[in-house]
Amino acid sequence: MAEQDFYLYEPNRKGDGRQKRVIDIEGDDRTIDGTILRQHGRLLVSNETVLVQTATTAKDVRILRHLTSMGELLLRGRRLPDTVAQLIGYDVDSDERAVVVTATRGDALATLNGELPLRGPAVGRAVSDLLHSLDFLAYRQLVHGNLNPLTVRWDGSSLQIGELEHLTIQGSNRTHQGVAPWASPEQLAGSGKTSCLDDVYSAGMLMLPMLTGEQPRLEELADQVSRQDVALRKVLRAALLDRISAGRIIDLMNFPRQTVVIDPPSTREAGEARRQFGELTQRHNAFLRAYYARPVATSESPYNFMPLPEPVPRKGNGLSATAKWILGLAILAGLLAIAYFGGIL
Repeated sequence: MAEQDFYLYEPNRKGDGRQKRVIDIEGDDRTIDGTILRQHGRLLVSNETVLVQTATTAKDVRILRHLTSMGELLLRGRRLPDTVAQLIGYDVDSDERAVVVTATRGDALATLNGELPLRGPAVGRAVSDLLHSLDFLAYRQLVHGNLNPLTVRWDGSSLQIGELEHLTIQGSNRTHQGVAPWASPEQLAGSGKTSCLDDVYSAGMLMLPMLTGEQPRLEELADQVSRQDVALRKVLRAALLDRISAGRIIDLMNFPRQTVVIDPPSTREAGEARRQFGELTQRHNAFLRAYYARPVATSESPYNFMPLPEPVPRKGNGLSATAKWILGLAILAGLLAIAYFGGIL
C-alpha cells in the first residue's frame, strides 16, 4: 500500500477550493474498467474504504463529471443512507484528467460465489437494504439503470449500491443500458422513458443468485419464482412479475421503514437562505410601494370597471344636525333676552 495526496473539491462546496485528501492506495488491487483506472484504498483521517477513479480521455472525463453531478444531487439537503455509495471528493475541471473518490463497502456480489446464497438473518437484511436503497433513489427521482453483480456490494452484514456514474433522471429518454439478464426488457430494448421500476426488476433478478444460488433464466423466470418459499416468492413476484415500486414492496413485506434524516443547514446554507429571504422581502416592499403610489381611478378612468352610483337624495327638511343645534341655541338666547329686558321694564 502507498500513500498518495489528492487535492479534491468537497461535494456541493466547490467555492471552498480543493482540499487535501491523503489516501492509502492498495497497490495490488488495480483494475481497469474500460479506460478508467479504478483503485481501492482508505482515507487516512477516517479509515474509510474508498474507490478512486481516474480518467485520462475526454470521453471518460465526461463520465466522471456525470458521476460528480449525480453524487452532489444525492447529497443535497439530506444524509445518504449507508446502503448507497457516497461521493467524497472530485477534481473534474480538466478535459485531460479527472479524479473522483467515492466511499465504498464490501465486495461485489460477483466475487462472492463461495458465500452465496446468503443464509439466516443476512437474507432479510440484504433484501431490506436493497429495497430501501431503491426507495431512496426513487424519492430523489433517480434511476440507477445498471444494477448487476458488479455494482452491488455485500460486506457480510449490509448491502450497498455503487457505481453512481450510471444514475439518470427518472423520465428521461431511455437508451440501451444495462446487461442481460439483470436489466429490464425495456432497458435492453432502449425504448420509452427511464423508470424506477427498471431498478426494481434488476433487484429481483439479483435476489435469485443472492438468496437461492440460482442464476436467473428468462425463459423459466415464472417457474423459478414459483419454486421459492412463501416469503421469497412474494417479493420476487412483486419485483419481476407484478413490477411494483420498491416502496410498495417494503410495505407488502412489512419491513420497517428507514427514516430519511434531514441534516441541519450549514452556516453557508443558512446565510444563503437569509440572503434569499431578504431579496424576497425587498421585492415585496417594492411592490407595495408601487401599488400604493398608483393613481386613484376616477369615473372617467378606463380601469374603473364599476361606475359609482349616483348619490341618493336625503329625505326630511334638509337641515343637518349642526344647523339644528345652532337654530335651537339662537331661539333659547332670544327667549332669555326677552325675559331679562321685560323684567327691567
